[in-house]
Amino acid sequence: MKKIVATIEARMGSSRLPGKVMKEILGKPILQIVAERVSKSKLLNEVIIATTTNPRDDIIVDMCKKNNILYYRGSEDDVLDRVLNAAKSRNADIIVELISDNPLIDAEVIDDIIQFYLDNDYDYVSSFVGKITLPTGVNAQVFSVDVLDEVDKLTQEPI
Repeated sequence: MKKIVATIEARMGSSRLPGKVMKEILGKPILQIVAERVSKSKLLNEVIIATTTNPRDDIIVDMCKKNNILYYRGSEDDVLDRVLNAAKSRNADIIVELISDNPLIDAEVIDDIIQFYLDNDYDYVSSFVGKITLPTGVNAQVFSVDVLDEVDKLTQEPI
């Protein structure tokens, strides 16, 4: 059985709305809401927040610790490396990559995308490539750790 891990990219340094992942909705940070909603997936084995080593992201780590949410700290500039190493830190085989500012993310949609990936022989499955059929905010990408590792070796610049 392959281990499926969701990585949620989160950092405080948004250029358009700094600190948006920690803005509250009904008393909870958006990031906590996202993690709670994602963790309702029936096909995910784990959920991990992929944040940065920048001290301004300590608040994200504190929230994770307070709420027993797994986290990984990595490069602020190289998101691919951060996501890859977050997944590797949990011995994942398959990554479900999510972003942290989508509080309406739906576990059933995530499971549908994961199941489609598992049922087919694709390197990459996404809910937002080509014809967009889902509303913004419920997007997910699914791929193997091996594929992302290969992409990482082929890239020269942080992405």
